[in-house]
Amino acid sequence: MSNPDFPTTLTLNLLDRIAAGDNLARETLISHYMKRLRRLASVMLRGRAAVRRWEDTDDVLQNTLVRLNRALQVMETWKTWGKTWGHDHYCSAR
Repeated sequence: MSNPDFPTTLTLNLLDRIAAGDNLARETLISHYMKRLRRLASVMLRGRAAVRRWEDTDDVLQNTLVRLNRALQVMETWKTWGKTWGHDHYCSAR
């Protein structure tokens, strides 16, 4: 029997690795969700002729991936900053 939590567990593991600076984990996460994101973009554009005239599925997917990559970079920076000056620093000063 398959574990229904495997995708969530895998995603959380990859996010932890990304936060630690693992670029391979970033590539794995993006490739893991690429097909799902493309399908979602296609569904969102379906029936919206006014939008589809300016954007196609691949444009929307590319913009989504750029935003995802930026968010993952911010997450890495925040985690690094948090370990240096955030929660860990606050707790050790108490």
